[in-house]
Amino acid sequence: MLTRRSCLNMSRDLGYYWIRITTYVALSLCVGTIFHGVGTTYRAIFARGSCAGFISGFMTFMSIGSFPSFLEEMKV
Repeated sequence: MLTRRSCLNMSRDLGYYWIRITTYVALSLCVGTIFHGVGTTYRAIFARGSCAGFISGFMTFMSIGSFPSFLEEMKV
């Protein structure tokens, strides 16, 4: 019941859910087009590593931004 209520509340909140989803989709498209034809050479290993580092860093900072709203939900 609590999970259902939390999902319903998040889907209604424009700033939390829908803008975050569009940001992730736009980031996926941008990173996908940049690293589309990387190849399999020695330099491609560094390119794939930089892509993985960028994505993990972005996901970390986006999850930190949602932490205050999670704490707000726990108070209820």
